[in-house]
Amino acid sequence: MEIFDIIVLTALLFGISIYGLFKSLKGQQQLSVRDILHGSRVSVLSSALAVCSGIISAVSILGFPAEIYYQGGMPIWFGLAYFIAFPIVAFVLLPVLYDLKFTSIYEYLEKRFSFACRLLASLTFCLQMFLYISVALYAPALALSSITQIPLALSILITAGLSALYVSLGGAKAGIYTSSLQMALILVCLAFIFICSLIKINLSEIFSRAKLNGRLELMDFRIDPRIRHSVWSIVIGAIGTIISLFATNQLSVQRYLAMPSLRHAQWVVLLNIPINFMVLTLYTGISLIIFAFYYNCDPGLISKDRLFPYFIVNQFSSFPGLVGLFIASVFSAGMSTLSASYSALSAVIIEDVIRQYLLKMRNGTQLNANLAVKLARTLR
Repeated sequence: MEIFDIIVLTALLFGISIYGLFKSLKGQQQLSVRDILHGSRVSVLSSALAVCSGIISAVSILGFPAEIYYQGGMPIWFGLAYFIAFPIVAFVLLPVLYDLKFTSIYEYLEKRFSFACRLLASLTFCLQMFLYISVALYAPALALSSITQIPLALSILITAGLSALYVSLGGAKAGIYTSSLQMALILVCLAFIFICSLIKINLSEIFSRAKLNGRLELMDFRIDPRIRHSVWSIVIGAIGTIISLFATNQLSVQRYLAMPSLRHAQWVVLLNIPINFMVLTLYTGISLIIFAFYYNCDPGLISKDRLFPYFIVNQFSSFPGLVGLFIASVFSAGMSTLSASYSALSAVIIEDVIRQYLLKMRNGTQLNANLAVKLARTLR
């Protein structure tokens, strides 16, 4: 990387983190456990961007363009699923969860079934999140270290250290403000790469090369489990995935519960339709552009996840700061995923494990508020 790329990378990562921390500490302090774990008084747009950034990890930024490059543009059908799944989340499932005002969504399982069911689901979620955090940290770090001069250990340390710092000091509110800016950075970076690519190659070449090599075959309606993608498998699978991630996942639900009313929370969900659609469109456009560059000379990379970083370094090293902007966006995606995971794990561990255990030890006596706040801050 050039010196200007390093300056851009450092300024963006630390600037966004400091801004989120400053916004969270400005004004009235977060005095309750709920404020620390969920955040409070955050705008609808900031929460919507934060929800999206918590789901869109660095793995998807590196993996999605590679999937379309090698397998074709069928994932564009995710866009149809957005218009079906998000309204279901907003108008069918969210009203139930919002009215219950649970800190942990797994409290619902105890009310509906039993405490054993709640505890099993909570522990399973914690295990899943620990594994997910590991992948979200290691996979992009490995891909970037193979293309750039950033050491693997340093990449992991930056992503984990910065996200832990601003979330532990500023609580969920810092996580939301920072994640919203990180999502905005990701969108700006993808749009900038798309525009800069069009300077080097025109749209007619992109579409002709993609069509000639089968990357625009989008109308596969076969009901065959042996094929990689079909319209049915993508749309139905995407609807189920979106509902599971945006309606029954602690990462997303706790953002909704930070809203002052159900209507605000529903807008947070619905705003994810255009946000996710923009991301999907940019992913698809960039993927087809990369294919247009390498359609007759595949880079032959060891890992497909290295394709997008390779394209940036190979084609845009002469653009001042663009490599640094791209790496900052990948780090931002990783950090936003980690900060959302920290918040979710804190809420679940405190409410479903520690608090229940302490209640039994204290013979049903509620945990002291000051002690609970200290415990929440410690776990964050």
